[in-house]
Amino acid sequence: MKRLNALEFNLLLFSFVFILFLASGCSQKKDSPPLKDGMTELHVFINTIEDKARQRKLHEIVNEMEESLRKFHRTYQSVQVNLQTLNDDYDAKRESFEAEFARLESEQIKMQQSVLNNYFQMKDFCQPGEWKEIREMHHESAMTYLKSKEL
Repeated sequence: MKRLNALEFNLLLFSFVFILFLASGCSQKKDSPPLKDGMTELHVFINTIEDKARQRKLHEIVNEMEESLRKFHRTYQSVQVNLQTLNDDYDAKRESFEAEFARLESEQIKMQQSVLNNYFQMKDFCQPGEWKEIREMHHESAMTYLKSKEL
């Protein structure tokens, strides 16, 4: 199995977090379809793993990841509404805007750390062949999602 150099690893990790962010934050719906579809696909794949203990742990990790993304998505929506309200208020102070951006940045950092931890936990519980399939599945769904959007 080829080991990734630092640049390849960082690019893979960045793309993983970026796609999860896109899937979680780009819709006004409670649970955006790309996130739901991607996570459902991952749960279906995990169900094919024969070791029930590993299967159960991987489902827990994916559920934690989903919750982190949902929490960030709720914060993102809240900040978006608050910024619109502030923008409509002629007397709004700069500090109010800065506080909203700081809140969003803080939640984004927490979400990224959580997803990164989940990423490594998942990798630790997967066999090399399983991890390769998950990476390929992620890459394929990410490319499909990006091609469906005009970015």
